[in-house]
Amino acid sequence: MEEVKILKVYTVIIDGIDKSGKDTIAKYVWPLDHRLNVFVRGWPSLVAYAKKFNRNCKYELPWKNVLYVYCKVDEEDWKIRCSINNEDMTSLDFKKDTELFDEAFNKLSENGFNVLAINTSRITAYDAAKMIVEKMQKLN
Repeated sequence: MEEVKILKVYTVIIDGIDKSGKDTIAKYVWPLDHRLNVFVRGWPSLVAYAKKFNRNCKYELPWKNVLYVYCKVDEEDWKIRCSINNEDMTSLDFKKDTELFDEAFNKLSENGFNVLAINTSRITAYDAAKMIVEKMQKLN
């Protein structure tokens, strides 16, 4: 009988500013590795948007047995994505939103969390998903 491998890290949380490719990448990860739980948005979004919208709350650091994926995007590409999707730009600010997510992901990194940053303007969703799966294999 084949030995069952216990996964130490089996949850992936994909996060980043609006229109950074989170949902698209998430759809690619699960078919590549059915053992993983994949979520879009998590602690980084809570922290970034609490600060952006002046919500009077703070969030404790989350679980450590998770891979936090930071989807970054080039500004010109981001503007095109927003235009293609008829995104309401009134509440979006590329520089400020990116700064807030940078802060949140830096806090995770500084505290020893598993973080993988991917520039979604530079690679396909499929390649990004493969990077996530490879990182998860290394963590386990």
